[in-house]
Amino acid sequence: MKKYNQKKSVYFSDELISEEITTEAKRQGRSESWLIQQAWIIARKTLLKNPASKKSIEKLVEN
Repeated sequence: MKKYNQKKSVYFSDELISEEITTEAKRQGRSESWLIQQAWIIARKTLLKNPASKKSIEKLVEN
């Protein structure tokens, strides 16, 4: 997997999700960004098991 140093912004409109991410990041002593990156790494492996998702994810990574 390529690493990109380009900044991306993610906004969560649901306050519950935002609060949950903040709480979990504090509990782990990590940043919210780190927590979301780790969640994506785990979720990506699951998504790539689906052939349709694999093509979509590969297309996103190319751009």
